[in-house]
Amino acid sequence: MTTTGRSLRCLFLLGVLPVALALLIPRHAHAGIGPENLIVVVNADSEDSRTIANHYVELRKIPSLNVIFLKDVPTELVTGLEGFRDRILKPLLEEIDKRGLSNQVRAIAYSSGFPYGVKNQTHRERLKDETMNKIFTPVGSLNGMTFLFRFVLADREDYLSPTPNLYARMPWQRHFAQPFSGDDAAQFEEAQTALADEDFSPAAASFLELLDKHPAQAPLGILAARALAKTDQPAEAMEPLNRAVKAGWTSGVSLLEDEAFEALRGNEDFQTLVAELGDAPHATQHAVGFEATRGWTPNGWWTRADLGGMVYLPACMLAVTRGNGTSVDEAIAYLTRAANADHTFPDGTVYFTSTKDVRTKTRLPQFAEAMKYLQWLGRDAEVLSTAIPEQKKDVIGVTFGVANYDWPASKSQFLPGALGDNLTSTSGDMRGSGQTKLTELLKAGAAMASGTVTEPYALPFKFPLPQLHGYYAEGATALEAYHLSVTSPYQLLLVGDPLCQPFARPPAEVIGAQIVQHAGGRAMLIKTVLPPDQTTETLDKQRTSPISEVEFYLEGKLVRRTAPQEVYPIKLDGLQGGSYELRTTLIGEPRLAPKKTILTWIDAKGLYPIPQVQDSEKLVATQTDAMRTVEFQAKAIGADSIRVMHFGNELTRIDSDQGPIRVDLTELGAGPIRLRLIADYRGQEVQGREWIVN
Repeated sequence: MTTTGRSLRCLFLLGVLPVALALLIPRHAHAGIGPENLIVVVNADSEDSRTIANHYVELRKIPSLNVIFLKDVPTELVTGLEGFRDRILKPLLEEIDKRGLSNQVRAIAYSSGFPYGVKNQTHRERLKDETMNKIFTPVGSLNGMTFLFRFVLADREDYLSPTPNLYARMPWQRHFAQPFSGDDAAQFEEAQTALADEDFSPAAASFLELLDKHPAQAPLGILAARALAKTDQPAEAMEPLNRAVKAGWTSGVSLLEDEAFEALRGNEDFQTLVAELGDAPHATQHAVGFEATRGWTPNGWWTRADLGGMVYLPACMLAVTRGNGTSVDEAIAYLTRAANADHTFPDGTVYFTSTKDVRTKTRLPQFAEAMKYLQWLGRDAEVLSTAIPEQKKDVIGVTFGVANYDWPASKSQFLPGALGDNLTSTSGDMRGSGQTKLTELLKAGAAMASGTVTEPYALPFKFPLPQLHGYYAEGATALEAYHLSVTSPYQLLLVGDPLCQPFARPPAEVIGAQIVQHAGGRAMLIKTVLPPDQTTETLDKQRTSPISEVEFYLEGKLVRRTAPQEVYPIKLDGLQGGSYELRTTLIGEPRLAPKKTILTWIDAKGLYPIPQVQDSEKLVATQTDAMRTVEFQAKAIGADSIRVMHFGNELTRIDSDQGPIRVDLTELGAGPIRLRLIADYRGQEVQGREWIVN
């Protein structure tokens, strides 16, 4: 084990905590995607891939531990199932596990330089139904196959169906669908039958027993409450109703309209609960933040994976710079624009187009519900009769359907953070030129866009429903919004910034920190405080939400999650000498869990000096012929050697305790290069702070 690895185990957060760091990490994490939950995957042999990753990692402050380089990536634009599984998926998952990140990773972002499509003829040939065999053509997208990784690893073809994505939202009544298999499924069916037969007490008891076993299944609380409300003691229904709300039930008006709760409508507690939940439209299930360790079930809720839930891994590509994709500069431009859009609440309009084209007719029935939800959220929405918006300067989202179009000629403009969604056959197939590619929307300024990699037969379940824009306006990240709105993402290529979230409502607080003597040793005391220009009275509650939880990450690894408290003491005495990155992540309302991450560097005193770089903030790379280099002075008095590291890989070293170092950056890609010094003192490593070379 390295010194850094040993040091991680020595950082203990004061309070009633286990001694072993491994036990500080919860078995089941909470929802929402932030920089600490995203893995950026880089093709180590592609300069484009490295360059785009360099920019994105710095834009989004992705932890260095979350950047994974893969070698021997298939070079073709569309690879085979074996190439994807054995040269991309398995090495990626193995590296995540090796780094100890499995409990905090929730999403994957592939930089450019990867195949965008995966041929899966073997799985497709197993389909016995002629219709299914026809509509599930044998090419999936890179991100779609990553999302469905469990099927790929198990060599099962079950994902070739209209609804393999149980995380996606569906019609409201789905809440009460059968969520289980085996004995639990039989018990659920028996309870439903008892409820229908007005055998209320046994029905309630059975639903409550299932709720005890699956406490995150809020609909079980509603069903138990329905049964209890029909007994001679209807007030007993409030207990399972409150449990359902605690588990994440979101609609008050659905309870008010439910005839089963007629006896409770005069109950003050029931009225308070309904008012607190609010009057959000409920034709479609509401958005929920993604969590990779949750096992999702057929009713859209979750349980433990070992109790039968399905686990997924949302993914996208940051860019496609081969075929009919974008240039590297274009990719950096839209990723930068998207990163700057977070929490800006752009005052734009979502446009839906309705034409005679079958591509728009396919999704027309869902326009009304999406518009109703957007308007409830205070967002503007409009239906147009043109193929694409024309002369619209305020596009924050668009859903349309046309094979070919010229966005620049329309004179319409995307606002920063906008989503572009076009239903057509092959806008995600970067090899052909017959239809306009999704990348045209990214070039025009969209933060994320989608398109199928092969003929989808205009089937709605292969494309995002219009409610995509409602989930996004509620505060979901771009990646979550897409996966919430498409039930069969198998062929859908997603490209852009997965973390973009212009409508998220993170906590307003920042942190204050000081190092003091605490509990018999040195500790960093962290407090969450409002910014100097804010008070509780002036806080914009429409754009922020109270802190629901706080997470701490040391060197990119989750070490503690806690409910809000007045002060968070972090003991320093156990840390090996060196510099450590500490991330404090403030999490807002629990359903979508918007995050704010604040970086702090800890310099822990030890026996040996921390390695230093002279004038690190002024360092700029120099280009000479075909080589790009940077030179600087390094110092670590008494060290045997000093190494220069880039995302955990050694670039060069000097066998001295100080002196000039020249680093060849040529193979690392362009853009901001993240470097770090590690000094070796007779076998003990001491790490310095990371710094950026531009």
